[in-house]
Amino acid sequence: MGANTVVARGEVRWLNLDKTRPVVLLNRAAVIDRLTSVLVAPCTTRVRGLPTEVVLDERDGMPQRCVISLDNTTLVDRSLLGAAITILRAERMVSVCAALAVAVGCDG
Repeated sequence: MGANTVVARGEVRWLNLDKTRPVVLLNRAAVIDRLTSVLVAPCTTRVRGLPTEVVLDERDGMPQRCVISLDNTTLVDRSLLGAAITILRAERMVSVCAALAVAVGCDG
């Protein structure tokens, strides 16, 4: 993917981290297209039942059931992002934001 390719908040894309896996783009919509590095959270099939996980499945457009691990967010160069898988619905992003708040200790 080129650095000028449009990406969107809540989009799920392939990325080769420790292995190739889906990641969810987290940056706010107002700036995401201006950034050279984007904040992502990896998806994994290892479900631990943590409050920092958000379950995704086929209804979300994912190839299989998995969780977004908000404890493992990282910055990546947007040029490393692979093909788009899906974009998460606004309701699902509310859950992502709540889990992210727990992960960074901003949940009150």
